[in-house]
Amino acid sequence: MNGLDIFLILLSVGTVTIVVVALKTPFFITDKGERAYQAIHFLLGIIAGYIFPSFLGGIVLGMLKELVGITLAAYRGLLSPERMLRTIRALMFWILGGFFGAHTLEKFHYSVLFLLGT
Repeated sequence: MNGLDIFLILLSVGTVTIVVVALKTPFFITDKGERAYQAIHFLLGIIAGYIFPSFLGGIVLGMLKELVGITLAAYRGLLSPERMLRTIRALMFWILGGFFGAHTLEKFHYSVLFLLGT
């Protein structure tokens, strides 16, 4: 393993820790349903980032999903500042998930196997 791999592994551990704290505590998001909703966005971002060759897969997929949501809310007349804040939070979790899935998940998997000696 080189220095970049170790840096990405440490960054991934930090990212997951921050996201878990943000989703488990009411400091960032007070509503439990909203926290569960954002956790789903994070996990979908991880999957999209891992499937596509770049973290942009998670970001683009998240942007498309949120764009459709905002468009439907505007069409129905339900667009509000709270809705926009939810969208910004969702995009943040999509981006973090896409980054984690694309850049660190595979390296983290190989480092665990390396540490276990298998």
